[in-house]
Parts: sequence; C-alpha cells; structure tokens
Amino acid sequence: MENQNDIPSDDAPKEQVERVDLLTLKDLRQEIGRELGIRRALYPKWIKQKRIYPIPAAHGIHVMEAIYGYLKALEALEAREDPVTMAQCHDFTARVLKEALATPTPKI
Repeated sequence: MENQNDIPSDDAPKEQVERVDLLTLKDLRQEIGRELGIRRALYPKWIKQKRIYPIPAAHGIHVMEAIYGYLKALEALEAREDPVTMAQCHDFTARVLKEALATPTPKI
C-alpha cells in the first residue's frame, strides 16, 4: 500500500480486502525495519528534547529489534518448506504470543 488512502474501507470490493490479507513475513519484516529505522533516527533527538525518556526509548528499540530478528528467522524457516519445521514454528509463535499477552506491561 502506498498511502493511507489505499486501506480498504468496509464497503471495499472483496478482492481489494483479500489483497490486504495476503501479507507475507517479508512485508511484516520490512515494515518493522522501517519503523525501527525511524525510531533509531528520532529517539535520540526526542530524548534531548525531553519528549521521551531514555529507558522507554531503549526498550522500544530493543523490542522492535527482537521482532525484526524473529520475523527474519521465521522467513528462513518458511523458505525451507518443511511442514514439520513450520508446525513447530507456528507452535512456538502461539506460545510466545500467549505468554506475551499474559504478562502485564511493566510501568516505567
């Protein structure tokens, strides 16, 4: 999608909605990489301007780096096209998400 106007509305044709649903791991990784680059560029300036505190900024970058690495690893597993590996990968993903949702967000 090139801009916000490309996001389908609720009354969008079905084929347009399906196109949005076909996100790949590469799409996700690239978007996380873009966001990570923005954070790396802006957070130091924002810390100096006191718009964000250093600890949450560092934590946010660390989380994005972990997500990026995780998606990159999933891409490598997916490239193998091994059903057993992919099943293990999906089980691991489900476990990680379940744990993440069960863990309260720490207050900084």
